[in-house]
Amino acid sequence: KLPQDRQDKLHRLNFCWSELDARWDEKLHEFNDYVRIHGRWPTTRTAPTLYSWMRTQRMLLQRVDNDHNQNPTTTTTTKTATTTTTTTVVADNKTTTSTRSPLTPERIQWR
Repeated sequence: KLPQDRQDKLHRLNFCWSELDARWDEKLHEFNDYVRIHGRWPTTRTAPTLYSWMRTQRMLLQRVDNDHNQNPTTTTTTKTATTTTTTTVVADNKTTTSTRSPLTPERIQWR
C-alpha cells in the first residue's frame, strides 16, 4: 500500500487516481470551455459528443435522485427566483436539507 505521506503529496499535485476520472475531468473542462466560448450549452448540432456527455450526466443525476426516492420519504420543496430548497424526512426521521441554485452558464467557475 502507498504510504499516506506519499498519497498526500500526490493529492497536492492533483494526481488522477483512475483513467476514468481523468477522462471525466477532461470532458468537464471541454464542456466548461465550450460554454465559456459560445455562451450557451452544446446542442446535438453544434457539439454532438459533448451534448451526449452532458445528457449522460443529467441521466446519472436523475438515476441517483430516483434511487433516493425509493425510500419512504416526505419531501418539501420551496422555490424562489434564485434558489430551490428541498427538505426531506426519511422514514427513520432523519432530516436532510439541500439548497440549489439553478445551473446556468453564468454560474460555472471558469478556469
